[in-house]
Amino acid sequence: MKKIFIILPDLGDGGAEKLSVNLFQEWSKLNFDVYFVLIKKAGIFGKKIPKKKIFILKEKNFINSIFKLKNIFSENKPDFILSSMWPLTSITVLSWLLSGRSGKLFLSDHTIISQSAKYEIKYPLIIIKYVMRLTYKYANGIIAVSKAVKTDLKKLLNFKDKANIKVIYNPITKNSELNLKLNEEEKRLSKKIWGNYKFKILNVGKLKTQKNHKLLIEAISNCKNIKNIRLIIVGTGELMNQLKKKILSHNLDKNILLLGHRQDLKIYYKTADLFVLTSDWEGFSNVTAEALEYGLPVITTDYRYGPVEILDKDKYGTIINSKKSQNLTIAIDQNLKKKHDRKKLFNRSKIFNIKKIANNYLNFFKNDF
Repeated sequence: MKKIFIILPDLGDGGAEKLSVNLFQEWSKLNFDVYFVLIKKAGIFGKKIPKKKIFILKEKNFINSIFKLKNIFSENKPDFILSSMWPLTSITVLSWLLSGRSGKLFLSDHTIISQSAKYEIKYPLIIIKYVMRLTYKYANGIIAVSKAVKTDLKKLLNFKDKANIKVIYNPITKNSELNLKLNEEEKRLSKKIWGNYKFKILNVGKLKTQKNHKLLIEAISNCKNIKNIRLIIVGTGELMNQLKKKILSHNLDKNILLLGHRQDLKIYYKTADLFVLTSDWEGFSNVTAEALEYGLPVITTDYRYGPVEILDKDKYGTIINSKKSQNLTIAIDQNLKKKHDRKKLFNRSKIFNIKKIANNYLNFFKNDF
């Protein structure tokens, strides 16, 4: 039985973490022996993984993890290693080299690192480039979750066109058909979630600068049908208090709800009328693809990255080419009036089928380099 080791900081509430859990479950069905190695703690998604399948290094930073990670590779002899999220990717390369290169190593990036360096990663871009160029060249392969991530990586790494960077979209779709009919329990939950509001708008994402929830709140405040609109934002993050104040400043505390984390989002996607994403940048955007899985119409800001690929430009959604809140308000008002072909949106989501994507990873792993 082939062993696959997935390396992550933790299994908290994020797209890379959710992707990894989906891959774990699918690969396990295919008779692979899959393990997680986590630097800090299990996190929210850790509840979905058997404890015997998780190694936790319990380190506060990545640097201190090098030798512990090296020992795990040496002792367990994985066939394939998948490491995500810089700088952990570069740290994993060092541990793997020290272990004598146990198995094949693959690195995966989920965001536009050149953008993240400006707002999130606490290192200057020049340092990030240097470390990545020093370490990434040793990996057997590199996976980008969108064409835009690949383009960004090639610039950062100074790789040529023939470099072994493969685009593999994140797996989302599990449903084989679109089913919007609600059973009695779902009707009860829908009533509890949305109340008597006629128009139901959903946003899912961490409450951080990248997601630009302030733009969304501002746009909603100016909608023509604001009295009939409820916006639900699902997610946690450091901007929770700031966003609460923003909502109160517009007297929208009845219309806009910050729900925090929710483990199962099915009822929210299934019962919403519109999904709105206002991020300043995204590598892929799992939540956009998840919305399509439920035939849910999507509005997204234009950052030339993942969601534009998911929506095939504006073929399967509305793309706002400006960050002015009034343009987003107009798009929301128009989409709430418009009749959408939800079957068409659902069919688009099939390209992100979990079985297909999981096999794309395995085929990449098994290639000879």
